[in-house]
Amino acid sequence: MTDRELLGLAASFNDKEGAFWVVECTASHEIVGTCGIVPLAGTPMVLELQKMCLLPEARGRGFGQALLDHALAFSREAGAQNVVLDTTNQMERAIHLYRRNSFVRDDRQVRAPRCHQGFRLDIA
Repeated sequence: MTDRELLGLAASFNDKEGAFWVVECTASHEIVGTCGIVPLAGTPMVLELQKMCLLPEARGRGFGQALLDHALAFSREAGAQNVVLDTTNQMERAIHLYRRNSFVRDDRQVRAPRCHQGFRLDIA
């Protein structure tokens, strides 16, 4: 995926009454991270965290926490009761980030065939 394609994701998330953020490296103007959040289909009080990713060179610099903070603030402002996500077992650092931010394991949230773990955060 190119940076241009990633920038187009913002409009698709906005169309679904969600939001999408990108982290851009100021020196190279390349996108190094993304995060989106949208209402879970059929459940407007539950938002789903999607496309939370950082390039390896951007990890460990606080970008993941900043993206998650934006997504959770958006969720609270939208009046959501829960934020859910699914992920793969290989995403150990991301899983640690979610747990550190009070997400709990909830495998009912696994929807993507390639994902192994689901998480939920109760924010209401």
